[in-house]
Amino acid sequence: MNSLPPENNMENVMQSREVIRNWLKKIAADILKHQNKEIDSSKKLSEYGIDSVMALELIGNIENKYDCMIELEELAQHSSLNDIAGLIETRTM
Repeated sequence: MNSLPPENNMENVMQSREVIRNWLKKIAADILKHQNKEIDSSKKLSEYGIDSVMALELIGNIENKYDCMIELEELAQHSSLNDIAGLIETRTM
């Protein structure tokens, strides 16, 4: 069996998470009516004024792009884009 050394696996994971995070940042900026550069991936989405309708729109985008089910409660628990990217990654890898 040919497997990558652990450091290469970790690098791939980090690249995947960054791709997901960048996509989430763009979608969140569109939903929140902010510019992409104004969104800090480590901040809670509630700090940007996300409401339940916006959160459901974000969840719908995630489900369409990654075929990954996320509940509204989970989005509240994993409240930064960094956290959400990690959640998506664990469910799709």
